[in-house]
Amino acid sequence: MVEAILSVSLFSLVVTALVGAITYSQVSLAVAGDRARAVMLAEEGLEAVRNIREEEFSLLTDGQHGLAIAGNFWVFSGVSDSTGKFNRVVSISTLNPSVKQVTSRVTWQQTLQRQGNVELVTYLTDWHKRFGSQADDLAVNISGAELRAGGQQLRGITLSNIGPGPITILTVSVSWDLSGKLIEDVRIPEGTRVWGYNGPGLPSGRQSSGVILDIQDVVLPAGATGVTTRFTFQGAMTGATFSIVFGMADGSFKTVSGIQP
Repeated sequence: MVEAILSVSLFSLVVTALVGAITYSQVSLAVAGDRARAVMLAEEGLEAVRNIREEEFSLLTDGQHGLAIAGNFWVFSGVSDSTGKFNRVVSISTLNPSVKQVTSRVTWQQTLQRQGNVELVTYLTDWHKRFGSQADDLAVNISGAELRAGGQQLRGITLSNIGPGPITILTVSVSWDLSGKLIEDVRIPEGTRVWGYNGPGLPSGRQSSGVILDIQDVVLPAGATGVTTRFTFQGAMTGATFSIVFGMADGSFKTVSGIQP
């Protein structure tokens, strides 16, 4: 009788463990699928605003917007839009008369206790006024991007000046899609710290995704190639996708998106 009870108990434990593992696997797959869908919708939001910019830069009014298609063209509609259980808000703010910051944020109910959130940031210029800008002369090579130091350092991204004269980088903004992570150090080139959470540069303190960092000026002379960069974070960034925006001295911006080390 004792052996029978032990056998039944052991069998029950094994079955419970298997059922739990299967259930957890299914939930994990569902969460991953929802996040991939949210990233796609956020990227679509940025692309839609970019298309609106192509029609007329003045249409990019500050505030929160939803998106819709009218006559085969993207237009702003309301303060948000929804696709199934996903809600998207596009926020626009003015940095200067020719530059807008655009944030595409998608939220959804990930589980009963947790809300999912994806946020992507880009910067759009009135390109009609920026022809021949310093941003055009800044070439960014991301083919060697990799994470080192336990996933805390993004390295291998190089800068080159392909223009006829020197260019100057005044600001850097790094965005990523992992929550709860902070950036604490920027070096251009790798041996020169141009912004840090305790100096130099502003703002002080470790910063979240998308914050514009006022770095020590980086001057790339004409013909400069392969200038290395290093971005250090507080915590491992394994699996993150990055976007980097370089703000130039002439007010133009160079945006590099979809960096996957």
